[in-house]
Amino acid sequence: MGVVTNLSTDQSALLALKAHITSDPLNNLKNNWSTTTTASAVCHWIGVICTTRHHRVAALVLSHMGLTGTIPPHIGNLSFLVQLDIYNNSFYGYLPQEMTRLRRLKHIAAGDNNFGGPIPSWLGEISQLEFLDFGNNSFTGEIPREMGNLNRLELLDLSKAGLSGHIPSSIFNVSSLIFLALPENKFVGVIPDEIGELPKINVLILNFNHLSGSVPTTLFNSSTIQRISIVSNRLTGNLPSGQYLSLPNLKRLLLGINTLTGTIPSIITNASQLTELDLVDNKFSGSISNSIASLTLLKFLNLGNNLFSKESSSPELEFITSLTNCKYLTELLINDNPLNGILPISIGNLSGSLERFAAGNSRIMGNIPHEIGNLSNLISLVLSGNSLTGFIPESLERLQKLQLLDVACALEYLHHGYSTPVLHLDLKPSNVLLDEDMVARVSDFGIAKFLGDDENAAHTKTLATLGYMAPEYGSEGLASTKCDVYSFGIMLMETFTRTSPTDAKFIGDFSLKRWVEESLPNNIIQVADTNLLRPEEEDYSVKVQCVSSIMELALNCSTVSPEERINMKDVLASLKKIRHTFLTNCGEI
Repeated sequence: MGVVTNLSTDQSALLALKAHITSDPLNNLKNNWSTTTTASAVCHWIGVICTTRHHRVAALVLSHMGLTGTIPPHIGNLSFLVQLDIYNNSFYGYLPQEMTRLRRLKHIAAGDNNFGGPIPSWLGEISQLEFLDFGNNSFTGEIPREMGNLNRLELLDLSKAGLSGHIPSSIFNVSSLIFLALPENKFVGVIPDEIGELPKINVLILNFNHLSGSVPTTLFNSSTIQRISIVSNRLTGNLPSGQYLSLPNLKRLLLGINTLTGTIPSIITNASQLTELDLVDNKFSGSISNSIASLTLLKFLNLGNNLFSKESSSPELEFITSLTNCKYLTELLINDNPLNGILPISIGNLSGSLERFAAGNSRIMGNIPHEIGNLSNLISLVLSGNSLTGFIPESLERLQKLQLLDVACALEYLHHGYSTPVLHLDLKPSNVLLDEDMVARVSDFGIAKFLGDDENAAHTKTLATLGYMAPEYGSEGLASTKCDVYSFGIMLMETFTRTSPTDAKFIGDFSLKRWVEESLPNNIIQVADTNLLRPEEEDYSVKVQCVSSIMELALNCSTVSPEERINMKDVLASLKKIRHTFLTNCGEI
C-alpha cells in the first residue's frame, strides 16, 4: 500500500528545498516561503503552481533567481509535480534518485547550473518525461543508454554539459524526439545512421564535438528536419546525394569547419525552404552552380575557405548574377576560394538587404563594378588579396553603413591611443573614405587639433559642419574629444535612419536628434531605415532591439552637455557588445 501524501507533504518538501539553498540574493524564498504559514498557503508561494482539482504542487518555477544550493531527496515527495524549472541558477551536486518517484513529471529545465557527476541512469525511469534540459552544467562521462527508454521525450538539450564518449544509439530509438541539442561536449565516433530515422525530428545540433566519419545518408532524407548543425567536428567525405533523397522542410544547414569534400549536391539546391547555408572551412570543390538561385528564401550563404571555382563558360562569376534571385540575402561570404573570375555588373542587383559581402583572397580580377554602390545597406565589404585593377568606384561613398565600427576604432585611437589626444573636429560621412581593402578610414584632418598635456579642451575659431557640430563648439569655439563623440552620435543616427541632420523636415527645435529621441523606446521602427527592419524577417525582433540599442548609444554620444557624453572607449565597447548580441541571437556565432 502506497504512502498517502497531501499538501502538507508538499509543504515539507518545499521547506526542505529552501533549507538546502545557501544563497538567495533576491530574497524570493526567504521572504515568501514561510515556515509559519498553513499548508493551504503553499499554492500562493512564489514559483509554486498548484493543480485546480487536488490543490497539490504541480509546477515549481524558480528560474533566473540566482539561487545557490543542492536539490534534497525530499523533492521526490512532490507526487503531483509535472514541471520542475530551476534554469539559470547555481544549483550544484548530484540529482537525488528519489526523483524517480515523480511519476507525473514531464518537464525538467535545469540548464545553466553547476550540477556535476554522471548524468544518472535512473532518469530513464521517469517515463512521462517530455522535456529535458541539462545544458551548460558540469556533468562527466557519457549519456546513459537508459535515456533511450524515455519514449515520450520531445526535447533533449545537453549543450555544453561536460559530456564525452559516444552518443548512444538508443537515443535514436526515441521516436517522439523533435529537438536534439548536444553541442560543445567531447563526443567522439561516427554519427549513427539511425539519427535520420527519427520520424518527428526538427532540430539537430551537434556543433563543437569530435565526431568523425561522414554525414549519414538517412539524415539527408528526412521530411521533418528543419535545422542540421554539425559545425566544427571532424567530418569527412562527400555529402549524401541521390535522386531519391529529399529535404523539403530544411531551413538551416550548418556544416562549417570540418573536412568535407566533393561538390554541393543537388539535394541542397533543391531544398526550397533553406534560409541559411554554411559550408565554410571545408575542402569542397567544383563550380558554384547557378542552380543555387533556386534557394529564393536564402538569407545567409557562407562558402568561404574551400576550393570552389566558377563555371568555366564565362570569365564572370555568373553565380553572383543568379543570386540576384535571392531577395532576402543579407550575408554572402565566398572568400578564400580559387574563383578566378571577375565581378559582374549585376552585383548591384543583389538583395537590397545585403549587409556583408566577403570575397577576399579569391583570385578575382578586373574592375570593381560601379553598380556595387547600389547595395545601400552594406556594412562590411571585403575584397582584399585579389588582383583587382582600376579605380575604387565613387559610388562606394554612398554606402554610409560601411564599417562604422572602423570609424569608432579610429576615433578611440585618436583620443586614447596617443599621449597627446588628437581632435578631428569635422567628422561626417563625406570624411569617411575606403582604402583598397574596403576598410573605412577617417580623413580630412584640415581643422584637427592636438590637446596639450594638461588640457581637456581648447578654444578655436575654425568651425566644423553644421548638423554634426557639437553645441559648445558652435557657440563658444570650445573643442574637446567630446566634440568628436557628438559628431559620431549624429553619424550613427543618420546611418540607421537614412536621414541627414540637415534634412528639410528639421526646422527650429525639431532636429534629427529629437526625432530619434521621441521614437524611443517603443517606436523605433517609425524612424529606422525601412530596409533594415522588415517585420516578415525571422530575426526582426532581434534587429529592432539592436537598432534601439544603437540609437540609445547615439543619444548618449550627443547630449547637450559634454560632461554627460560618454567617451570613445565606451562607445567602441558598446558597439562591439551590440554586434555580439546580434550575431549570437541570430545564430551566427
